[in-house]
Amino acid sequence: MVGAEEENTGDSHSKALPAGHFGRDGEYLEWLEKDLASAQQSRERTGSPRFIVVGGHRPFGDIRPLHTDLFSQYGVDLYVAGHGHSYSRGSPVNGTTYVMVGGAGCEEMAP
Repeated sequence: MVGAEEENTGDSHSKALPAGHFGRDGEYLEWLEKDLASAQQSRERTGSPRFIVVGGHRPFGDIRPLHTDLFSQYGVDLYVAGHGHSYSRGSPVNGTTYVMVGGAGCEEMAP
């Protein structure tokens, strides 16, 4: 995804281990917007889904520049992330609550 931290290196962040760019630039955000629009239209038409929940790997700080406006526009209620090896939850931003529920422990980080 253009602008994502791992756009060219994947989660390793190592330029020696190139990764990413699995689609053309902008393809991911186009897909996300279509999916969110569909969920919002369904909720308006039928009342279901009651909540729009999005899941992803990156926590709020990493996705903020590209996602918060879309989440607000389409009424996302909850974003659940991993990545960090801890739990955190902040106050809602434009109606969306952001939660990070990463796994406990990480052998990749120095003690």
